[in-house]
Amino acid sequence: MTMWGEKHEVDAYHRLLDLYKDGTFSCVSDSYNVWEACEHIWGEQLRDKVINRNGTLVVRPDSGEPTTVVAKVLDILGSKFHYTVNDKGYRVLPSCIRVIQGDGISSESIGKLSGCPIKKTCLQSDG
Repeated sequence: MTMWGEKHEVDAYHRLLDLYKDGTFSCVSDSYNVWEACEHIWGEQLRDKVINRNGTLVVRPDSGEPTTVVAKVLDILGSKFHYTVNDKGYRVLPSCIRVIQGDGISSESIGKLSGCPIKKTCLQSDG
């Protein structure tokens, strides 16, 4: 993502949405500022394009402490794409957007992420 440069980050994401019109694809979104990418790029500038494509965008916030970063990314994306609440009372992102954390994942951090009742977010919102 960095080869486009920070000023053209939105263009890089837009290009990926054009290339992958169908199906599921993941996009590293922490090249510069994961909060900015989730809130303003995915959640505002490209929101309609994400919602209207035939598939799922999986946002990858690969840096930082996983339990903190994933929780905040889920909160941001949930505020922009609107959660539903499942029958157990957990928040679930719409099928057009998900989150996956690759870097820093261990059996210990998975256990912490599984403790999402505190945030009331269902793990089906994660990849």
